[in-house]
Amino acid sequence: MANFRKTVTPIFEIAAVTLVVLDIALGLSAAWFSDRRRAVNELLASTVRHVQEEQARVARLEKFQAVLPGAGDQVKKFESDHVPSRRLVYAKASHLVRLLAEKSEVQLTGVGFKMQPNREDIFFERLGVDVSADGSFEKLVNFSYGLETASDFMVLRNFTFATGEHGKLSLHVLADLYMTP
Repeated sequence: MANFRKTVTPIFEIAAVTLVVLDIALGLSAAWFSDRRRAVNELLASTVRHVQEEQARVARLEKFQAVLPGAGDQVKKFESDHVPSRRLVYAKASHLVRLLAEKSEVQLTGVGFKMQPNREDIFFERLGVDVSADGSFEKLVNFSYGLETASDFMVLRNFTFATGEHGKLSLHVLADLYMTP
């Protein structure tokens, strides 16, 4: 019987060690496979989310494309309803010049306007403004500064100071007022 034990004991020890090693290997492979499965599930969820976002984008673009043929009529309606007539633009520019002249206490001696269509720019038309005024140097500078910093899009092209009649100082300003056509 002692012989039998000596023979069987190493077999059981080898079997036990084999089972422990097999258990450890199966545990590690199960953990590896679960990590792999989680990564695949995250990739699948991310892909599904991207597909849904792209489908929503396609739906928005299809909706936009369906509205697009009527856009030309909407632009014409906007131009006729919202874009001011030239008379309104001239009145606005004249009011701006006169308001700034009163505010800076200068005497206007001449105000002129000239529409200058610019074929290169389709978004704005240029209204030339030619202003002459008399007053003290400080008041004339305040007037030109007011024109330059007006809330309307106005660009001063040229201004000159000269002595006017009876020794008064005069200012001649050329400016461009830009407006939508």
